[in-house]
Amino acid sequence: MASKACEAQIEALAACKKVLGLYPKQCYPAKGYKGECDRSEFDLKACHAHAVDPQSAKVLYDTSRPRAERVAANQRLQYKLKPYEKPCTP
Repeated sequence: MASKACEAQIEALAACKKVLGLYPKQCYPAKGYKGECDRSEFDLKACHAHAVDPQSAKVLYDTSRPRAERVAANQRLQYKLKPYEKPCTP
């Protein structure tokens, strides 16, 4: 499954959150968070997208493709990525 394929990205995100003093599933603080882990979050989401629907992910992450194609690819992916969206814990 996608989580197995994305272990490196999951570990990188956990390491980034650890530097901030957070547990892997813990929410970012409402104040003071400056996007330090945004790249790790993006990489994990991209990995999951490529794992569940490589064709749509390829279109979505190719900025040279027309916007309409990327929007359609994103819509296809959102449904498939839903199982990986876990709410954070305070």
